[in-house]
Amino acid sequence: MPKNGHTIRVIKDRLTQPVGRFMRPCVTIEDFSSVHLAVEKMREAGQEVIPVTSDGQLAGVLTQKSLLEILESNIEKDEPVGRYVEVLPKILNRTSGAEALRLLENDQTIVVVDDHDVVCGLLTPSCFIGTVRLPERPSSVGGMATPFGVYLTTGSVRGGKHGWYLFSTGMFMMVFYFVGVVAVSKATEHLPKTRIIETLSYIAASLIMLVVFRFMPIAGYHAAEHMVVHALERDEELTPEVVSRMPRVHPRCGTNLAVGVSMFMLIWQTPWIPFESTRLMLGVIVTLYSWRKVGSLVQFWFTTRTPNAQQLASGIAAGKELLSNYEVANDRSASPLKRILNSGMLHVMAGSFLTLGIAILIQWLFGVQLIAF
Repeated sequence: MPKNGHTIRVIKDRLTQPVGRFMRPCVTIEDFSSVHLAVEKMREAGQEVIPVTSDGQLAGVLTQKSLLEILESNIEKDEPVGRYVEVLPKILNRTSGAEALRLLENDQTIVVVDDHDVVCGLLTPSCFIGTVRLPERPSSVGGMATPFGVYLTTGSVRGGKHGWYLFSTGMFMMVFYFVGVVAVSKATEHLPKTRIIETLSYIAASLIMLVVFRFMPIAGYHAAEHMVVHALERDEELTPEVVSRMPRVHPRCGTNLAVGVSMFMLIWQTPWIPFESTRLMLGVIVTLYSWRKVGSLVQFWFTTRTPNAQQLASGIAAGKELLSNYEVANDRSASPLKRILNSGMLHVMAGSFLTLGIAILIQWLFGVQLIAF
């Protein structure tokens, strides 16, 4: 375990560490490049093999055995290297050292790739010997999207947009909901105020809110936040090329919790099931079984969208600021109160309550229904 306040992590037991932390960096070459260029690259990098890529993904490896066959066959050295690649074992960069070491019993070199088959490096027995130093990273990172950028926190340190930016998130969320309420109120103003109509109106207002959210910039910042968190937790580099490959759905997203609560409340209060005890039991069972699955779908289709360059850059900047603050922090532990304060939820709630108060005032002065059906 790293020492408190120490800015460098020394990997002592590589058998329990992901190989991406101590693999050997390598150069690669495209499959349409010539053989002589591949040899020059191998010589300059001091590599016995060179991974060959096609459209950015691993296609095979040019080995010394392949080069010997080329020499014996008097093949032109300007031939494309892709014709002479061999298949070597490959492993994901998050594979443990113990599992990788078992594979090395049969092959002296293994290609390390990421989830998208992009080459990360090479693994050889020598990678397990010696000292490797890496900047220490937090084991878990949380965050939040604001209308103006990304906020990240470990609970003890922060990075990115915070303070009034988080406050504005609560305001924007309430405004999105009021848009749905007003739209549904206008559409149903001549319908009878039955319990069924009220339930359907609540669902419709929530869907409108999600659609509005989807087409606002905050959805792109939300995706950028998730993608940077994925990169941080996988020990990936915070570059646009790497972060853009990360998933934009995250299992710890607050969307999942909001969806779970909404599912339970809708089932518990549904007018179509007569007995309250039945509604309660059904709500608990359905919610526990499917809240994460449904939450992930809501994230993918509504609360995130592919970030543009500016939104991705905001997430990366927040991640780098977080790591910088984390490295120099004297105390990386956080009390429950500090975690709550740094989570951003109090800021969001304050923004929501202020907007709610304004809505109540507008409703009282002008008779515009904004609060409930």
